[in-house]
Amino acid sequence: MKKVLLFMTDFYGYNKEIISGLANAGYDVTWKKDKIELSFFERIICKFFSNYKNKKFDKYFNRTIKNITNNKYDKIIIIFAANFMKLKHIEILRKIFFNTKIVYYAWDSVSNFPGIEELFKSADNAYTFDKEDAKKYNVGFLPLFYVNSDVVTKKKDGISTILSFYNEKCNQIEKIFNCLPSTIENSIYFKIKGWYYLFRIKNNHKNFYLKYKNYFHRKSLSRLDCIDSYSSAFAVIDVPLPRQNGLTMRTFEALSIGTKVITTNKNIVEYDFYTPTNIFIVDENTKYIDDIFFKTHFDYEKKPSSSYSLDSFINTLISD
Repeated sequence: MKKVLLFMTDFYGYNKEIISGLANAGYDVTWKKDKIELSFFERIICKFFSNYKNKKFDKYFNRTIKNITNNKYDKIIIIFAANFMKLKHIEILRKIFFNTKIVYYAWDSVSNFPGIEELFKSADNAYTFDKEDAKKYNVGFLPLFYVNSDVVTKKKDGISTILSFYNEKCNQIEKIFNCLPSTIENSIYFKIKGWYYLFRIKNNHKNFYLKYKNYFHRKSLSRLDCIDSYSSAFAVIDVPLPRQNGLTMRTFEALSIGTKVITTNKNIVEYDFYTPTNIFIVDENTKYIDDIFFKTHFDYEKKPSSSYSLDSFINTLISD
């Protein structure tokens, strides 16, 4: 059996889905996290000692590699890792696993994480979910994916808003909320990384926090909880970071199960599944979301095709 070393986070359990998909493709997977967790106090320490985070990750990485040095891998796949992994870590992998191809995938944009550019250059094969980055850095364009889910058909009603909180999203979230018909119920869940981040809410966004403070949670919902919420909603709200061009996982998950999407990402019009019947784009000129969007049924002929499935995503990463 072929073997793959996978570095990625355990974000919403997608690591388990990717590991399962790789196993179905005939790979034995060794999974390692692409980052370390920092406590409340460690984040404060990082404010005064900028290299603290890097040194802690170096210790974790060196310890991890030491434990698997004697293994042989057919591929090394690194997904994101831009918060911690650098060129020197790739060089260590090359020195130890010198016959192994390294594949890198970015599910964020270089504009948000400049370290991604370095990882693009250091990999044998590199891909990104961002079309603009793919052109600019001459790497493969590979959108995110949906996972085939056994979703129980439910009556679709109201809006589902499950978002990671960032200061930069406040204005866009408020914009969408103000455009929604007053008769539409909105289920809101804002995930905040930790109480440390409450101290980082900028003064001009304090009112947003006070208004929605009852909807802030430290615990992440599981992917299945998110899917359950999406499946019973008529539409989900999608607000990526302002500099993010690629489509979110939320977009593919919702559309794949027949739930409409209200988004601030204008780039969605470039995808073959775009139709205004299923997708409403809110921009600076939007005053309200037309009632017809909520009165028309989902157009299942424009669901994302199998080319956006997890299997297709994995086949691209492992292809030679």
